[in-house]
Amino acid sequence: IYTSSVVVLGRSSDPEILINENNTTSVLESPYVKGKFLAEQYVEKLIQEKSVDIRRLYPSWVIGKNDPKLTPPHKVIKDHLQKGQAFYFSGGISVASVEEVAKAHINAWLKGKPNEKYVLAGNNISFKEFYTALSNYSGHKPPSLFIPKWIIYSGSLAAKILLGKKASIDPAYVKSVIGNYSWYNSEKAIKNLGYTIPALEVQLNETVIEIKKKLLGVNALVQKNNPVQRIDYGQEDVLLITGFPGWLGNRMLDIFMNGDRYSNNAVNRKIRLLVQPKFKGLISLPPNMELAYGDITDKESLKMALKNVKAVYHLAGVIYPKKIRSLNDINFIGTKNLVDTCIKGGVKRILYMSTDSICGYGRTKRIFDENTIPNPYKNYGKSKYLAEKYILDKTAEGLIDGTSLRGFWFFGPFMPERNLQFFKMFYWKRQLVFGNGKNFRSISHVDNIIQAFINAEKRKETIGKWYWIGNKNPDTTVDQIYTAVADGMGVKYKPLYIPKWMCELFSILDILIGVTGKINGSIHSAGKFHKDIAGEITAAQRDFDYNPDVEFEEIKKELPHLITT
Repeated sequence: IYTSSVVVLGRSSDPEILINENNTTSVLESPYVKGKFLAEQYVEKLIQEKSVDIRRLYPSWVIGKNDPKLTPPHKVIKDHLQKGQAFYFSGGISVASVEEVAKAHINAWLKGKPNEKYVLAGNNISFKEFYTALSNYSGHKPPSLFIPKWIIYSGSLAAKILLGKKASIDPAYVKSVIGNYSWYNSEKAIKNLGYTIPALEVQLNETVIEIKKKLLGVNALVQKNNPVQRIDYGQEDVLLITGFPGWLGNRMLDIFMNGDRYSNNAVNRKIRLLVQPKFKGLISLPPNMELAYGDITDKESLKMALKNVKAVYHLAGVIYPKKIRSLNDINFIGTKNLVDTCIKGGVKRILYMSTDSICGYGRTKRIFDENTIPNPYKNYGKSKYLAEKYILDKTAEGLIDGTSLRGFWFFGPFMPERNLQFFKMFYWKRQLVFGNGKNFRSISHVDNIIQAFINAEKRKETIGKWYWIGNKNPDTTVDQIYTAVADGMGVKYKPLYIPKWMCELFSILDILIGVTGKINGSIHSAGKFHKDIAGEITAAQRDFDYNPDVEFEEIKKELPHLITT
């Protein structure tokens, strides 16, 4: 049973003519198509010369469940979920179900005929129909702008001349795919193999759910049977965690379920997660964990979420929202809503995930310590400072028992795509470094942060205080961090330094963009990357035995796995 592809059968310029098993492509527009075509020729030769039984199957554009990594069709869907698609072009595709294609493989053996061919296509739809259907799941507007093929082809040709192999789309691909119809006739497979083509809505629904889980990172949250030593909590000791799903929240749950790399910090505890309603149907958790649908910006929804809760780990927040006002609405007002509801409900213990942006960057001293005066960096820093201050003020009034943990540059499992893109930069010929690489930067591995939350919650001396949660050596330079990352990824560090004056221009541009009420994460980061942003962890070590046991050697080992998965 040989899995070929419809690409060897070709495409049609006429939507009224469906391609079947008897067609053969005349265009080998990519290495993939050429490889499949050569394999097809070899199979044909084997059948004729060796009298073997090879039954060939020709799947079209396959989507569905259990994609271990994003296939090209799923990448297209993922991009639409994240960014939308404003334009469309002529031509079409045939969308098949992976489950039905899998069944057809089995039935080709059980029911198929010797040396027979079977097309396993799906819903034959235009590109516009496909993107319009996707918009029902993404929340983005359907495409409304038609772009002629010649414009796309001209653009791809120019890109290839300028960028060579790095061009995002090849002119040969444009010429073959756009404006043509990858529409196929599956009647033989339907008749002989019992092949079925589910409705497009059914296929897209299960595929979108699958991809959304991947984007959120919740697909990897599975309780394993690892032998770990668990920290026991009382039956009434209920913990509420905000900010799930998210980078830190996902890893926190993973460690609570399975322990960290050293089999530490797994817990026996009843855990409740405050989850926004838009994530309904995407999360499955063990019996000791429950979901409370709500939002920190919706004060009423917090009442039930906080019922019978003993402690709160407040991780929720935004860094680069679409609109700047969301920083205040979510980071400050949302935290105020949570604290006020805790006070009314009698929930005392709150631990807050804060940030280095409260102090901005080193000015009079290059390295922050426990006496550093707040000097918030722009709107994000101000919103987090106001939230932290509110927690500590209410603690000083005796209404809650609050502690704030200030993180630095995050590293570790479950990182979002924008952070993965930073690490993929190390595969470039040169790595961009904003500044001269000599500035100090602390990092916060998510495993170390989680350890800090667990330890700090138990210690009374942490109440009413804030702490720096970073690595052991605050005088680590950016060059040293980049060198460690490059070493872990098996590449040579070849920095391309962006002058400080240019970084300052990015900072000014960031301010100008802010005047419009928007924020650009890349420009915002570039505007401060050349600064000293590092802090001593002495207070955390003293008050709750903080020990960042995931340092650069461990990070180097985990990076290749994080990038590939």
